[in-house]
Amino acid sequence: MNCINCGNELSTGDVFCRKCGSEIGGNDNSKFSEEITARELRLVVGLKKSQYYIPKWMEFNESDDKLARSWNWAAFFLTYLWLAYRKMYLHAVVTVAVILIGEIILPREARLVFLMIPVFFGTFGNALYYNYSKKKIIKIKKDFQQVENIDLVMINKGGTSIVGTILFMLACYAVIFIVILGIRLFTIYNY
Repeated sequence: MNCINCGNELSTGDVFCRKCGSEIGGNDNSKFSEEITARELRLVVGLKKSQYYIPKWMEFNESDDKLARSWNWAAFFLTYLWLAYRKMYLHAVVTVAVILIGEIILPREARLVFLMIPVFFGTFGNALYYNYSKKKIIKIKKDFQQVENIDLVMINKGGTSIVGTILFMLACYAVIFIVILGIRLFTIYNY
């Protein structure tokens, strides 16, 4: 069987075309929610990972579960790196800031609470990314109304960023180094 949009050969069980991202047997411009279409979500998420995220998000839309829980192993194991990779930089910064502040303020025994951070993102990461993607699409459609090829804007603004993840990691290491250096200098000069 071939994709009706681009002619790419499809594998059994494919929900979306691996080449163009078109929904197999569906309308590519069908409304995913009131504000966005499935096609726009595919453009923002990236064609490669849309097969993972979109079926989960369809379950969110069809479910009565307002918390929209589903497990994401990448978000569980990589937490703030997953956030940065998915271009959710503000979420990543807040997560790292909470961890750093907690490391400084909380006593050693209370730091076990940080084990809940990966569990939280593993459980709610897909819903968090869905809401982030919806907001990004709405913002792009509002800010780039006059742009002729808005699809290209969605692809560039969405997707993933390995470079952004590496830069974020380097910035985290720099901040951690400065914090540790500051604590040591403070300890040296106060004793």
